[in-house]
Amino acid sequence: WFYRHVAGLGLRGEARIAGVSPSYLSELETGKKPAPTPQVIHRLAKVLRVPRRELYWAAGRLTPKAAAVVTAYPEKASAALEALADQLKGERK
Repeated sequence: WFYRHVAGLGLRGEARIAGVSPSYLSELETGKKPAPTPQVIHRLAKVLRVPRRELYWAAGRLTPKAAAVVTAYPEKASAALEALADQLKGERK
């Protein structure tokens, strides 16, 4: 909803431009539908003029590139994310 509001679009307008139904978009926004596919995320990002990365995050998904790294190197990715989390916690203090 927030991204739509900032873009000045209504539910029906965004849905029409992105090629999804208004009911599907409403259910996505209210959490009644699971995270959209990468294809839908890409279309919505284009319509809303926001970085795809931002919508992946909002949907609780990893970007395709991040997902590929985690899949290919699960132990290294986990260790790197834990180190990054520790580093970010230290910066917050």
